[in-house]
Amino acid sequence: MAFWEFLMSGWVLGLYGALRSQGVGGCLLASAAGWQAACWGLRLTGHEVWGWMHRPDAGPTDWPGRVVGQRWGARSCRWLGLLLQATGALLMAIALVALARTVVNG
Repeated sequence: MAFWEFLMSGWVLGLYGALRSQGVGGCLLASAAGWQAACWGLRLTGHEVWGWMHRPDAGPTDWPGRVVGQRWGARSCRWLGLLLQATGALLMAIALVALARTVVNG
């Protein structure tokens, strides 16, 4: 676990340093990019992408092959959406902290 913590802290600190060196404009741009990635992730995890077969009250269907294909597609959309949400939130948080430190310290 120590290696994972070392890797994550190094990556986060490296991204923070890179954003802080870009100044206010770079921090604002990275914050907007993180917000947009999180919004795309929310759109991919929405119910309209899942379809009717993922709702708990859905009944059986006559097309098992088609449903399996749709379930794999919906499942991959959910995983990609969750990954985008986590990445966007992390990027936005780091960018906002770097922006605050850049504005305060100059």
